[in-house]
Amino acid sequence: MHPVATLRLIQAMIKARMASRPIIPKDIWQIKGLVCSGIDTTIYQEEITNNWGVKPLDVYIATETCFIAMQSWDKKGMTLVPYSNFYEFIPEEEYLRNQRDGNYKPKTVLADELVADKIYEIVFTNFHGGSFVRYRIGDLIKVISIGDEETSSTLPQIVFQGRADDIIDISGFVRLNEKEIWNAIQNTYLPYEDWTVRKERSEQNPVLHIYLELAGNHYDDQTVASLINDQFINMRKDDRNLKGMINLVPIKVTLLKQGTFHEYMRIKQSEGFEIAFLKPHHINPSDAVLDDLLTISASL
Repeated sequence: MHPVATLRLIQAMIKARMASRPIIPKDIWQIKGLVCSGIDTTIYQEEITNNWGVKPLDVYIATETCFIAMQSWDKKGMTLVPYSNFYEFIPEEEYLRNQRDGNYKPKTVLADELVADKIYEIVFTNFHGGSFVRYRIGDLIKVISIGDEETSSTLPQIVFQGRADDIIDISGFVRLNEKEIWNAIQNTYLPYEDWTVRKERSEQNPVLHIYLELAGNHYDDQTVASLINDQFINMRKDDRNLKGMINLVPIKVTLLKQGTFHEYMRIKQSEGFEIAFLKPHHINPSDAVLDDLLTISASL
């Protein structure tokens, strides 16, 4: 090993021992910046910051568009990047109407018509000879403010909200997306491996059924369901409909045995599935996927 690398590792070991913890990346490397993208960036932001020593810069990227938006130096909301695409936005009520009626053509608004605290589906047209025209990739964004005083920006500030097809509609008045459910699970601070969820029916009543693999077997289904339920309440303290949602739509948790998701991925890999299809979808998995998970869990 190179002497410089050896010295760096020795220093990292000293730092970790003084802090009474294992070595983490920031003990070894002193990085100036870290760029992250994806729905789980905000969920794991605190852990990333603690481990690497810098708060990650969040960027919004899609295969069909490249950069859509990115944070500025204050690392709050993201600002649209206008150089590669022309953007339109479908308001949430228009998107939902289109979802109910496939023949309905939803109305769009432009960037200067966006309203704070509203959710929109993004639509784009490529510049510079790109092939996509008024293309819907199925992403939802939320406008958190119009402008940012700290950076003297007057442009809309957005966050990535989730996938339009990853929304669970509960009785038509409360809608949960992957990000919200993931945050609720994460905020329980229970160690877990992975999860999947879908809306099911029990005696004609809707149930939010979460299939969760914990990293330990120290909890029962009811306890975990109660902890997740509490996090939904904390996340939506100002939502008057939430109390009704909790009463009308109980949260059910099925705990899968340790190793279930790992074994599922191993089986799919041996069957020749591509990397993108090795893991079950978090939202609304098929009956076949759930049957596989439950069968694997029962065999462990």
